[in-house]
Amino acid sequence: MEKYLIQATIGPVQDFIASARKLRDLWFGSYFLSELSKTIARSFKEQGANLIFPSIASSDDLAKDSSLIVANKIFAELETENSPAYVIEKAKIAWVLHRKEFAAKTLEKIKKIKKIKINQDLFNKQIEDSGEFFGAWVKLTDDYKSSKVKLEKLLAGRKNTREFYAPAWDGTGIPKNSLDGIREAVTGDNQEEIIGLIKKNEKLDTLGLIKRCYPLTRPNKKLFDDLSKVAIQPWLKGVSLNHYDILVKKFISNFIEEPLDQDKINQINPVDYADKFYLENKELIKVKNAYSDYKTLSKIIGIPNKYACIIVGDGDNMGKTLDMIISSEGHQTFTRLLGMFAQDIEKTISDLDGSLIYAGGDDVMAYVPLDSMIECADIVRKKFAETMKKIFDELSLTGKQPTFSIGAAIVHHSMPLDQALNTARKAEQTAKKYVSSKKEKKNALAVIQKKRGGSELVVCDNWEKSQDEKAGIINRFTTMCSLYKNEKLPSTLAYQLRQASISSGDKLKFEYSDKDKRIVPLNAASVSVLRIFDQKEHSEILKNLLLNQESIRKLSDELVIANQISYAQKLSRGDFSNEI
Repeated sequence: MEKYLIQATIGPVQDFIASARKLRDLWFGSYFLSELSKTIARSFKEQGANLIFPSIASSDDLAKDSSLIVANKIFAELETENSPAYVIEKAKIAWVLHRKEFAAKTLEKIKKIKKIKINQDLFNKQIEDSGEFFGAWVKLTDDYKSSKVKLEKLLAGRKNTREFYAPAWDGTGIPKNSLDGIREAVTGDNQEEIIGLIKKNEKLDTLGLIKRCYPLTRPNKKLFDDLSKVAIQPWLKGVSLNHYDILVKKFISNFIEEPLDQDKINQINPVDYADKFYLENKELIKVKNAYSDYKTLSKIIGIPNKYACIIVGDGDNMGKTLDMIISSEGHQTFTRLLGMFAQDIEKTISDLDGSLIYAGGDDVMAYVPLDSMIECADIVRKKFAETMKKIFDELSLTGKQPTFSIGAAIVHHSMPLDQALNTARKAEQTAKKYVSSKKEKKNALAVIQKKRGGSELVVCDNWEKSQDEKAGIINRFTTMCSLYKNEKLPSTLAYQLRQASISSGDKLKFEYSDKDKRIVPLNAASVSVLRIFDQKEHSEILKNLLLNQESIRKLSDELVIANQISYAQKLSRGDFSNEI
């Protein structure tokens, strides 16, 4: 029997995932692709292939809806008397059938909802026409690495020469999908609003409708519908700590039309009504008693946080590590340990009241409450470092281990999801391109704060400097938040520093005396900054913030962002205040 390397890949990926209005859409886009990829891997396995990507512990890992997350590239060794084309074609058929199964379950759910009216003929034609599948194979020689390189080139060539066909339907006069404007909508102009699910006259194509409605078939999955439900998490934690739940639920009851006794009020989940806490006064006044109840809440409990965070992370220099591995067994070990990292990250993010959107190999995307953003980013990069150490130890690899870079976007809860995602990806690219003054590349955290008014703030730095965590961005943010919490750091300091950077220059240059613990300024800008610090009540403590700083404006921006994070942390501890 001949031995082969075979590979299949499906798509589109990024555009499909990003085509979303709700966080539910976003999560389902990645879940859908992972499940379809898992189906292809399962077909390869059932036909006798030895899976490399993904690497599995048992066949249970490939069961539908298992915890295993599979990337859109499936790679395997195959020893067979049949043509590899037959094996790949059979996997493609399984992929098509599973896609139809998603559609059928969605239709079944829609029929129960009844208020959603669709063009079922167009729905069926679009599901037949959706998705891309590519496959390739090569004979496996004694040189595994060169066989793999040849396979990747073949697959890339296949993608570049793919066929394009006209749609199997006439789209004349049919409005386009509201999410991305690519395909014709299967919902019409007379669509009723279904609160929490679909807007009045919202137009969705087949895949958009599956994204929106299929998650309803899985009621136990922890999902947030929108950024409001993420942003409000710190405030609700503080509410529970101070036992103010009844006040909150009484406010919510104003928006429920049916009469509620005390038992039903107690059963209310405030997260489901997060958007009501962000209504403007004029909107609250329209609802009986809502305005007065909200004013009472504001005085006692304070104002909910209005900002949430989306993080996007990626391993640095992973290609170099993959190139070091010269056997299929090595690649299986690599994939297995990365898969364990992905599964571990989902629990980590859930424990921090966030929700994982995607964790495939070294890629991570999640949304988290602002109070846990710094802790979450730090845990993810440390777990990735632990995983890389295991890989290098098990495979006896030498050289520099891959690091992890993360972009975090702090965005208003009402920001359109596509803009929020673009901001997070911009932050990730900033981290991936970062080069410090000490020539330390990548291995960084970049944070973009995008408020509704004013220009965005961007800060970026390495997690640590020359393996010194005290000099890294995480330690600085943690220190700043602690100082704000203990009221030792005035909120005006950041803006005084910003003015100093304009009047005296931005570059900081200090000399540090370990003997007498003095900071000696070496230029006019540094003198100006020290003068500002000397005027503060806790000046000696605050001066520690100047260590390893090279830019006044960067320090100022970090302080502004840390102040916002600190406010969310105060709310989560039940320390309510009307200051935002």
